[in-house]
Amino acid sequence: MSRFVLARRCIEAIATFGSSSTAAGRAAPITQYKNCRPLSTQAGKVHQTSGGVEQQQQPADPEAVHVELHQRLTQLFEEETKRCLIVPPFKRALLYGDKSAIRDHTGDYSFIQIYEAVKRLALQISNCC
Repeated sequence: MSRFVLARRCIEAIATFGSSSTAAGRAAPITQYKNCRPLSTQAGKVHQTSGGVEQQQQPADPEAVHVELHQRLTQLFEEETKRCLIVPPFKRALLYGDKSAIRDHTGDYSFIQIYEAVKRLALQISNCC
């Protein structure tokens, strides 16, 4: 959490530094380039239709996106289990969510809880190394 606070302070300091009149000659402000590709891989995605090329539109119903994502995750999960691959908990966490993953003497743990514990453990390991 302290890293985020430090990063925010740095960004605020840079913003105030760039707006001062004395610093205007020394540092150029950050600009958005119009000719660059967007960072999102799905932004402006074009697909073929029978009438020609059309711009892809976002579906009106957000639940439709969730259903499509759930179907793709289910298909990937089934393919990996058919090939006898080990499916990591984070993939199952996205697919199963609040379903019980582990039953212990202390209680049940869902896939999301395991996913969050794995992320915390990875953060602790990266801080030690």
